[in-house]
Amino acid sequence: MMKLKLLTILVVLSYALGKPVRDKKVELNDKCFNSDGKPFSSDPFEKPGDCDNFYQCSNGYLYTMPCAPGTAFNPAIGVCDWPYNVPGCGETSNTPPPPPIDTIDLLCMDSDEKPISSDPFEKPGDCDNFYQCSNGYLYT
Repeated sequence: MMKLKLLTILVVLSYALGKPVRDKKVELNDKCFNSDGKPFSSDPFEKPGDCDNFYQCSNGYLYTMPCAPGTAFNPAIGVCDWPYNVPGCGETSNTPPPPPIDTIDLLCMDSDEKPISSDPFEKPGDCDNFYQCSNGYLYT
């Protein structure tokens, strides 16, 4: 009975915090082992056919993780994104259009040329504005 109460508390906390709970149903998975047979942890990756969730390995265990409400997992950039940016995950007429493609900037890419988001940073010579990267787009 005590184990059931503890598991219930963990599930409730996990749901509230948006983190997975490791229970007896979570098992080691071949997708989470390298070619040498060693377990590894991974970056998020696509759960085929599921826009609302993604997979992530942790020490050999495969977890299904949810995207925030109103977002879809974008395998091209490895994060949850607006559904209109994810092919096959739908568009809605009240969704704002993405920024023009010409705003993509090298300042907003990491060393692997993946888009990044950043804290605001200085716009040289302009004391009234700043730059900020969001998913590879440079905003003023």
